[in-house]
Amino acid sequence: MKTLEETLKNESHGLCYGNRIMLPFKAVVLKIAVAGKLYTEFLPKIKNGAVVNHKDCMTEIYLLDFDDLYSDLSKYDLIKVVLVEDGKDVFDTNNHKRLDLRIGEKHKVIIEQMSDDVLFQE
Repeated sequence: MKTLEETLKNESHGLCYGNRIMLPFKAVVLKIAVAGKLYTEFLPKIKNGAVVNHKDCMTEIYLLDFDDLYSDLSKYDLIKVVLVEDGKDVFDTNNHKRLDLRIGEKHKVIIEQMSDDVLFQE
């Protein structure tokens, strides 16, 4: 299983199929902003919004308000995520990591650490 640090250092990518994003590490997702929408609740039985699942070595994010993220978002749209890597203290804000996710070609999700000077929708 990769850590978030390894993912960023090695410029590893995630995957995207339809409205599902797969990240190559486990994390607690706190907030997602995409296309003017803000998600802070990730309940498994909702019909719209966002759902987060954890597998052995990855985190899955389903953005249910979209059919196909690759075609619904422009190549300039970013998915902004605040998360805490699995096993770290979620209540210590020093562990909160801000990421930019960009949907690329061939189902790739480019994962980058968000710059500290970027405003994040609250």
